[in-house]
Formats: sequence, C-alpha cells, structure tokens
Amino acid sequence: MWFNLCDMGPLMTVVCTKCNWTSFAVSHKQATAEVARFNRYFKTLTKKQQMSHYGGRKASIKSYVCLFCGGKSFKPGNTAPNGSTINSVIYEE
Repeated sequence: MWFNLCDMGPLMTVVCTKCNWTSFAVSHKQATAEVARFNRYFKTLTKKQQMSHYGGRKASIKSYVCLFCGGKSFKPGNTAPNGSTINSVIYEE
C-alpha cells in the first residue's frame, strides 16, 4: 500500500515478534482508509491494467502482515536504515 506519509506524522517502526523483520506501524483506521482509496482507484482501471499492474488483485486489510514470515504480532522496534523499503502493518498501542 502507498500512504501519503506527509499526512501521517512521525512514523513508528515495529518489529515482528516471530522474525524481527522491521515494518512501519499504521492504525487499523488508516489501513482501512487506504484499502478503500486504492480499491476505488483499482475500479477505474481496465481489466488489462488491473492484471498488468496489480495481478488483478484488489487491496485487502489481510495484506497488512509481516512480508518476511506472515506474522501478525509486532512490538515497538528500532528504526530501519535510511533508504530501506519497509512495509506497513497494523499495530495499535
């Protein structure tokens, strides 16, 4: 998912409790809004574009898991190095 990071304020990084992979935390509310926004955009594409760019898949709240191991449990963690690409996961303090 692509977030407008300027609107989110400071990023909080978290680590997966299974594998220690670093991700950035978003609230369930933020994730739900982003899924809805993307899916509205997705509907504007042709079927060919949907398949070509996104494998024909809409966004889902289920994708907010650790990209390394699929974990769903996180704890606050240290920051990722500058230039790192990290995914978003749902984490509520």
